[in-house]
Amino acid sequence: MALKAEALFEKMVPLLETHGEEFVKKVGAVFHFEIKANKDSEAKHFSLDLKNGKGKFSKGKEGTADATFSMLDDTIIAL
Repeated sequence: MALKAEALFEKMVPLLETHGEEFVKKVGAVFHFEIKANKDSEAKHFSLDLKNGKGKFSKGKEGTADATFSMLDDTIIAL
């Protein structure tokens, strides 16, 4: 089952290309996301690097996280 959050993260990729350096200057952090489809499912991991270069979205855990968010797929979409 594909996560809605994954599609959301993929939409960020073009924004990082055009505005990533600006985001990196303002945020300066690496975030890991542990997203579950439901309470009983296995988490999928994603990384959002807003600390280096133009920033970068990755599937899996990449880099050392400054913060890790664990939540359900519907919760991150609601945010």
